[in-house]
Amino acid sequence: MNEKPTGLHCLGQHFASWYLTLKKDSIPDFAKPCEACKYQEYCALHGSPWDDLILPVLAEQGISVSLVHQEHQSIEGICPTDPDADNLTHHHR
Repeated sequence: MNEKPTGLHCLGQHFASWYLTLKKDSIPDFAKPCEACKYQEYCALHGSPWDDLILPVLAEQGISVSLVHQEHQSIEGICPTDPDADNLTHHHR
C-alpha cells in the first residue's frame, strides 16, 4: 500500500504498542509499531517521515518533542521513577 498514513494513525499505533510494552515493565521500542504497519511501503519510499506525520499533530495540541537523552532524576517530594530505588533517594526538608 503506497497510501500516505495520517499522523493520528501513527500516534495511535505507537501509543498502543508502547502501552502494551510498559504494562510488561519493558522499555518501549520506538520503531516496533512500524514493523507490522500497513503503511510500511509508503514510509520506506519516503524515508520513514515520522516527524512530518506525527510532530504536526502534537504541535496542534501544544506538545513539543525534544529528541535528546535526559537522565531520570528524583524530584523533591515525588517518588523516583526507578522502581528499584529505595526511599533513601528522596530529599525531604
